[in-house]
Parts: sequence; structure tokens; C-alpha cells
Amino acid sequence: MKKHLLLSLSLLLVSLTSANAKSDFYAGFDIQRQDLNLKTTASYQLSDGSLYKPSISKFYETKSYNPNLFLGYKANQNLDIELGYSMTEEDKRNNSMGIVSYDPLTGDAYDVSTKTTLKTQNITLDFKPSYQIDQNNSLYGILGVSYLQIKLRDSLYTHEESTVNYKRNILTHAVGVGYKLKINDDFSFRSQLKYSYLNKEIGDSDVKIKSLTQLAVGVAYNF
Repeated sequence: MKKHLLLSLSLLLVSLTSANAKSDFYAGFDIQRQDLNLKTTASYQLSDGSLYKPSISKFYETKSYNPNLFLGYKANQNLDIELGYSMTEEDKRNNSMGIVSYDPLTGDAYDVSTKTTLKTQNITLDFKPSYQIDQNNSLYGILGVSYLQIKLRDSLYTHEESTVNYKRNILTHAVGVGYKLKINDDFSFRSQLKYSYLNKEIGDSDVKIKSLTQLAVGVAYNF
């Protein structure tokens, strides 16, 4: 009877231990600040014949805060492999361009204003080699690839609206660094910085995206 009881308790202990054992997968989310470095070749000729070259910040919202969702796999003690997804949509209205448009038929003058919408979707695959500082703290590097889709909608307002849309899909690399703090067996906190050099035109617009920088803090749950 005692043997059967000991065997039953042993099996129960093994089953409980197996149920509480952690896998090599984790998932979580970051709150991410995204910074798009944009350049434009746009220029406008004023009524006095001079050339006006506006600042990119007058037309486009290049900074945003957005969630980044991720799913990772711990390949070994010093390497994580991670998939991530983030998206943004930012509007910018400029009502003070200081430019006047003249109707050639009536001669009427109209103030010019603009509205732009900048959308991004970013899918990432990152390899993260790490260095263990102590039991709870570690540093890691980021070597990855990113598939970035960027859409640009430009609207020009005078006495009527004129709208054009541009799109560009970009496959590029990403590098970065990060820090991870183990809170307990279930959760960990992290902070990381990633950078991608792009230098690509957005469709056939006069806007070029030079680089993408992402600064993030987040929480991961270990399965």
C-alpha cells in the first residue's frame, strides 16, 4: 500500500513539475518611439520669383509612439531569435505655409495649406546574442532584417483639394543594443534601441526616407 502511495505521489510530483516547467518561447509588447529621418527636394516659386524650400517638419510628422508586438524563441543561453510587428499612422496639417495660389481664370488669390498622412508597417526578424551580467541582468546586441512598408498621402488645399498617394516597400537590415532585467521566472523587463539605414525614395514623390530609429521599453512573458 505504501509503495503504491509513494508511486502515486511521485507521479503527481512529476506531473506538477512538468506542468510548471518553462518552454523556450516568450512573447510581449514594447512601447516604442519611432523616428523617421526624412528629406525632401520640394521647392515652391513665390510670386516675387524667389524659391521657397520648406522644412520637412512643416509637412510630415516624423516622430510617433506605438506598440511593438513580439514573439521570441530562446535558441540557447546566449541567443534569442525574435519576430516583431509594429505600425503607425500620423497626420500633419500645415495652415501657415505663407504661399498664395492665384486662379488664372478669375485672378482670385487663395492661401495654400497641406495635410499629410504617413503610415508605416514594420515586420522584423532579429537575432539577439546576449551577455549575462549576473543572474537577473543581461545585455544583448541586435542583428536583424526588417520589411518596412511606408505609405504617404499628400493633400494640397487652395479653393479645392488635390491629393496624391505614394507607397514604398523596403527590405533592409537593422542593428541595435538592449538591456534585459529578469523580474521572476515568468516576466522580464527590457529596453532597446534599433537603427536601420534606408536612403530610399517613397514612390515617385519628392520625399526620401534616410533612416529609421526605434527606442523601446517593454515586458516579456516566458511560456
